Amino acid sequence: MQDTPVLTQKWLMDKILVQLYAGLYYDRQGKKILAAQLIQEQAVINLLDLIKEIEKDTFDYTDSHIKKKRFDQKFQKSEMELANFIQGYSKNYESARAILSFLEKHFIINRELAQAICALGI
Repeated sequence: MQDTPVLTQKWLMDKILVQLYAGLYYDRQGKKILAAQLIQEQAVINLLDLIKEIEKDTFDYTDSHIKKKRFDQKFQKSEMELANFIQGYSKNYESARAILSFLEKHFIINRELAQAICALGI
């Protein structure tokens, strides 16, 4: 039996960047719902795991099955930025830009992936 792979910080960041890239690519093709799902849902869910590494949990409750549950109460500093990450169906580029900016501010990211994302117009 194999052990479950550990979600490293680099793996999560690269996954988020790939989700942003794919989402923006789909948006350019007019597939806005799929783009919104990748950028504003899946990438944000993975971003929540990274935020846990840079901000202290201020709420004594953990639900290992639902990452979003009480996140805004637990990580109040980052909670203010969540609205920028989830701006709605017609704002995939703006949401992707906010997520990328957050990653660049707090982590060392894969420059090649970031440049590819920026080349798609953010």
